[in-house]
Amino acid sequence: MVKFGLRFYKTDLHLHTSASQCFKDKDISIEDILNEAIKKNIDIVAITDHNDISNIEEARGYAKGKNIIVFPGIEITAKGGHILAIFDLDYPISRLNDFLPVVGITSDLRGKHNALAADFEIVLEKISEYDGLAIAAHADDKSGFLFSIPQGTHRIEIYSNKFLNGLELIDSGNIDKYSKGSIPNYSRKIACIQSSDSHGLSEIGRRFSYFKMDEIGLEGIRQALFDHEL
Repeated sequence: MVKFGLRFYKTDLHLHTSASQCFKDKDISIEDILNEAIKKNIDIVAITDHNDISNIEEARGYAKGKNIIVFPGIEITAKGGHILAIFDLDYPISRLNDFLPVVGITSDLRGKHNALAADFEIVLEKISEYDGLAIAAHADDKSGFLFSIPQGTHRIEIYSNKFLNGLELIDSGNIDKYSKGSIPNYSRKIACIQSSDSHGLSEIGRRFSYFKMDEIGLEGIRQALFDHEL
């Protein structure tokens, strides 16, 4: 954990790099990405490539001594929708390598946004088993579970799943509805965040969230999501 005192941190938990096959410009380096985030006054980012972890170590190394904190993450293409798996700051890369095949991502699928991992609920549970946080990526967009899974019992069960820590939403107008549990059959009050899902420099920070923390670490993010009403 990194301790800077209790305050709000501008956070973007969904950044892609050239490790994602669909990244717009393969010549853009990790340094370019993090420098752009710093330029936009972002305090915390997560590197979340599609089913891939190959640029995480470089990003963590470059961030040392700079005004930015990097969390390791993965955007997993689960059956039913995409999921952001976020892990603690010093989470071992070897353990992430172990985690990927557990959720159905073999080496030949890494970096591919159209790869298909295990069922949504299984991925949620495995993220928890590996001490990560699970956030439904762009849940209200075409590859999010609120669109990919037809309305009905299955979607409600996923929404109510105890291993789902939050929703990433594209439309800010949906935040109050889900965070306050005001939608019929979706009564759970769940944390809602926004992040950029950037695939190029210009997109970094186009959407972001503020997290109130004392010690920056996965537990700080977990607590902020848990206490989102405050």
